[in-house]
Amino acid sequence: MEPLPPPTELSVQQVAKRLHTHPSTVYRWVTSGKLEVIRNGPRPCTCGAGVRGGAIRIPVSALESFRAPSRATG
Repeated sequence: MEPLPPPTELSVQQVAKRLHTHPSTVYRWVTSGKLEVIRNGPRPCTCGAGVRGGAIRIPVSALESFRAPSRATG
C-alpha cells in the first residue's frame, strides 16, 4: 500500500493546530482577507449577520506564504 500524498488543502481546525492558535482566530484572518480560502459546497447566502455557505479549506500554499501577526509581549 502506497503512502498518501500530503494534503493540498487544510481545514480551519488543522490550520489553527499548525499555527498554535484558536480556530476563531483563523476565521478572523479569513474574514479580514489575510488568509486565502477555498469554499466548497452550497453557494453562500447573505442570511443573518454575514455571508455563509460551504466548507472552508485553506490551501497549503496560502498557509506557507502566510505570516501570522505577531503577538505583543508586554
